[in-house]
Amino acid sequence: MQTMFKKSKHLESNFELQITALIDTLVIILIFLLKSIATDTLELEQGKGLVLPGVMNGMTAGTGSRLDISPTAVGWNGQSFVEMTAFDLKKPLNGANGWKALEMAITATVAQEKTENKFDGKLLLQADKKTPFPVLQEVLKLAKSHGYKDIRFVGAKYN
Repeated sequence: MQTMFKKSKHLESNFELQITALIDTLVIILIFLLKSIATDTLELEQGKGLVLPGVMNGMTAGTGSRLDISPTAVGWNGQSFVEMTAFDLKKPLNGANGWKALEMAITATVAQEKTENKFDGKLLLQADKKTPFPVLQEVLKLAKSHGYKDIRFVGAKYN
C-alpha cells in the first residue's frame, strides 16, 4: 500500500516569458485605442457671441447640422431659437415657445435629410467655452433624441 502513493519530484524547467508577442499585442491595442479617439478639425463659420475653446491642428471641411450654444441663445443652423441670459435654460426669455421652435426646426431638418437619403446623424456642436455642463447635457439630450449619434465639438483654430 505504501508504494502506491509515491511522491514525484518536480522537474525544473526553463520558463521564458514571450515578451515580443506581449509587446506586439499591446502595440496593436494601443493603435486601435488611438484610432477610435482620433480628432480632426474643420473649417466652419463661428456662431455669434461665442468664445470657442482653442485647437492647434489643420482644418478640413465640415458637414452636418450645426447646433450653437452661446450665453444668450441656443441656435440651430445659424438661427437662434431659445433666448436666455447667462446660460439660464430653465427660464428662457421666449418661454417654452423657444424650445418648441428649436425642436420643430431639428425635426424638420432630420425629416428633410431622411427624404433626400442624406441623413447621417452628424452634428457639429459649437459651445461657448464657459458653457455649464447641465446646459450642454440638456441640449445634447435633445439632439440625441432626434437620431444624432456622431456629435462633434467645434473649437477655434489658433496658430
